Amino acid sequence: MKEFQKTLSRLMSKKGFSQAELAERSGIKQPTISRYLQHSAKAEAPSLRDLIRLGDALGCSLNELAGIDPPGEKGKNVPGHFELFKQLNYENKELVEKIAADMKNRIHGYTN
Repeated sequence: MKEFQKTLSRLMSKKGFSQAELAERSGIKQPTISRYLQHSAKAEAPSLRDLIRLGDALGCSLNELAGIDPPGEKGKNVPGHFELFKQLNYENKELVEKIAADMKNRIHGYTN
């Protein structure tokens, strides 16, 4: 968790976002973001849904947010993505598949 806290704090600083602004842009409540940034035993791990929202708001990949890809190396760790996907539980795999399908539709201009 400590690495995630550092990364989230660094990305917020890079964008000049306060907790309140990140909350507004991500749709995550400010007290929740505050808990994600805590450096204590009370620190909370974000859900996959919140990680996606944070990545969108901060303009970074999930890998960068999770500290897997170095800054600026967005998407260069594709094999790592598959390894992470294998470790997800069924519910989160289903969510990732829905997000990927939605992204594909957006890229190709399909609508539901």
